[in-house]
Amino acid sequence: MRILALDQSILSCGWALWETGWPTPQCGVWPLADGLRWADKAFVRLQRNIMVIHREDPLDHIVSEEPLLTPKDKVDKLVGLYGLQAHIMSFGAATGVPHHVAKQRRWRKHFIPDVGDGTPDWKFLAVKRCRALGFDPENHDAAEACGILDYQLDVLGVRAPWTIGETLRSIAA
Repeated sequence: MRILALDQSILSCGWALWETGWPTPQCGVWPLADGLRWADKAFVRLQRNIMVIHREDPLDHIVSEEPLLTPKDKVDKLVGLYGLQAHIMSFGAATGVPHHVAKQRRWRKHFIPDVGDGTPDWKFLAVKRCRALGFDPENHDAAEACGILDYQLDVLGVRAPWTIGETLRSIAA
C-alpha cells in the first residue's frame, strides 16, 4: 500500500507519504502560492506535486483534510480552499486513486489523544506527537499531514508500524 496524506492551504501544503514496509512516513511541505490572489497557481502546483509522487510509484490512496468553514470566510477564501480540494478529488478520479477526506476534529482526536482543558495549540501538539513517534516534520503542516495519514491508516484497518507497542487506538471510540 502506498498512501499520500495532505494538509492543504493556499500558501502551502503539508504532505506525508507512507508505503508498506517503511518504518515511518516521509513528510514535508510544498510552497503553493503567496496568497489568495494566486489561488490558480496553488491549484497547479499542488496537482503537479501529487503527480510527481504518483509517477515515481503509483499511489493506492490519497487523503486530504476537509476544508473547515468559519462564519468570517469570504468567497475568495472558499474558492481557494474548495479549489484545492476539487483538484485533489479530480486527481483521484483521473488516476483511479481512491480519495478520502479526513474531518479535522476526528483526525486530531485520533492522533493527539487526551488533550486537557482550554484551547489547545493543535499545531504545536501535532509536531510534539510526531517527534514522540520518531518523525522529524519540517513544520506544523508536515506534522498535521502525518496525523492525517495516521488517522486514515486506522480507518483503512492498517496498523501503522510506528504505533506498534502503543495501546491500540480506535476511531470508533
